[in-house]
Amino acid sequence: DKELNKMVAIKMIKNVFNNGAPYRMLREIKIMRFLRPHPNIVELIDVFVGTGEREYCLNNFKELYIVMGLMQDGDLKVFLNSLHKKKKAINLDFVKTIMYQLLNGMQYMQSFGVLHRDMKPANVLLSYQGDNVNVRISDFGLSNIESDNPGKNSKSLYVITRYYRPPEVILQYNVQSSSIDSWGLGCIMAELLYMLPPKPMRRPFEHLNLITSLLGKAKPEDIMGSDGCRDWYAQQFIDHAEEGISFDLVFPSASKEALDLLHQFLQWNPEKRISFSQALNHVFFKDVIVNSPVSVNNQQSYMIGNSPSSNNSGKAIAFNFEKEGNVNTMKFLYYHEMCRTARTTHH
Repeated sequence: DKELNKMVAIKMIKNVFNNGAPYRMLREIKIMRFLRPHPNIVELIDVFVGTGEREYCLNNFKELYIVMGLMQDGDLKVFLNSLHKKKKAINLDFVKTIMYQLLNGMQYMQSFGVLHRDMKPANVLLSYQGDNVNVRISDFGLSNIESDNPGKNSKSLYVITRYYRPPEVILQYNVQSSSIDSWGLGCIMAELLYMLPPKPMRRPFEHLNLITSLLGKAKPEDIMGSDGCRDWYAQQFIDHAEEGISFDLVFPSASKEALDLLHQFLQWNPEKRISFSQALNHVFFKDVIVNSPVSVNNQQSYMIGNSPSSNNSGKAIAFNFEKEGNVNTMKFLYYHEMCRTARTTHH
């Protein structure tokens, strides 16, 4: 970006109005604009369109370009795969650094009622400056607003990458809250501690079998899902052990504090999972130095209260455009969002 004099990342979407759900990209842009600026959320810099025609007008709008801050060291998935191939372990202080920054970003998102709905290592971006690492949450393509009751939409059954889906999503529960992202953070933390990606599973039974083996059979009152799915789970796992596997055996090198936090993330009942604010105050982070730049060696991090305040603080995000569906209306809404993005970026 010559105007800002810095390297940027550009996401291009071809034929944005022919991909079946143009409102998803508009929703992603809107969420990113509302959430900026925050040190642990990917930075939205600009949005512009391409027409594929000489005449540059709204009617010829075909391609969408989203300009974001560059995180030059890739994502957490690539980082973990690289360490695994080299047979290297992760320092527990690094786990604290990653998780603390993720929790800061998630708590900020929750203040706007935003559900990410696809938390996984591939959506965690990294950038190093010496020993310091900055973590940013990315990819809001599946995000939604909790107040919109996204769980009541049948398409929401397909949110969250399969390996990171909480049990209530697998069992088709019609309520989605920030607890689905808490489960995702728990899966990321488990992957950091275990140093292996989750085993591929093709069927919901295999996924639930793995969860049940680790956590133990869920109590009836903790199973959240549709009536049919709840009955199905009770029948399929009737003979399964009520006690799960001790986390000490699965993660032998982790501290007791780390395992306690992990256990509070990975709860069957979404209402019993630890909140982001509670997790930030967990004893696992007792030696994290507050109000300082993020550092791997010194376990330093940002506090949400000291992050740059958003221009949209306290405002609700509205997504009534999903019901409109008219292509010309959507093009105008994209244009309107582009103007708002440019205005808040450069002024």
